[in-house]
Amino acid sequence: MAIKIATQKTVIPVQIGELEFSVDVADEAVKKVKEGYLRIKEEVEAMQEQEDYEEDFNRTKEVLKQSYNLILGDEAFEALYDQTPSITLLAKYLMVVVESLNDEFNKAGFNQSQADKAKKYLKQNR
Repeated sequence: MAIKIATQKTVIPVQIGELEFSVDVADEAVKKVKEGYLRIKEEVEAMQEQEDYEEDFNRTKEVLKQSYNLILGDEAFEALYDQTPSITLLAKYLMVVVESLNDEFNKAGFNQSQADKAKKYLKQNR
């Protein structure tokens, strides 16, 4: 008798307007996103100190670009900005994308590190 285990895809499809993207949730991709998130977080904190509208606009646009390209892939921001040329709306879309991905990660069990899962499993089976 063979044991059959159905494999799961390591991508989550995301559609924004007419554009379709795939978010890679393989281990290396998640690691890359976490590292990128820390850089972007520092950039956002630095932005909060700015009072110049033009500079703030440009930095906000750059942070959105980095965020979208990190999560949805290279050139994602350019395609989205062509579709919706508003950083205010793109910021709102990004919040929805991040919240939705977080929900998907929680459903798939990505909210707990693999090491934590292994420790928990080993404790239960002693």
